[in-house]
Amino acid sequence: MLRVDLSVLALRAGDFGRVGELMAASHASLRDDYEVSCPEADQLVRLSSACPGVLGARLTGGGFGGCVVAMVTGCTRLEAEQNLQGLVRHVQEHYSGQAKFYRAVPSGGAHSLSL
Repeated sequence: MLRVDLSVLALRAGDFGRVGELMAASHASLRDDYEVSCPEADQLVRLSSACPGVLGARLTGGGFGGCVVAMVTGCTRLEAEQNLQGLVRHVQEHYSGQAKFYRAVPSGGAHSLSL
């Protein structure tokens, strides 16, 4: 099964740890198989993946740069916020470049609307 299909199944099952593993595998594939990553994105993925509460990270966007998305979790909203702030601090302290951070909340995605 493709990683996307496995990710859908894992999300539906609430197995976010598995989704994180699949994100890591996806980044490795983008980096090694397709060679569309870059050292900066690879460094951000490594730094993000080393943080408590980060389940996975990967390059996203058009490749050859783009953005890195990291999935952060916590047992409570407060713990998730602390994990997110820890990720930001860790990256700011260790990243060789200048990172910008955007908070995103998962949604249902694109769908048709009746007008």
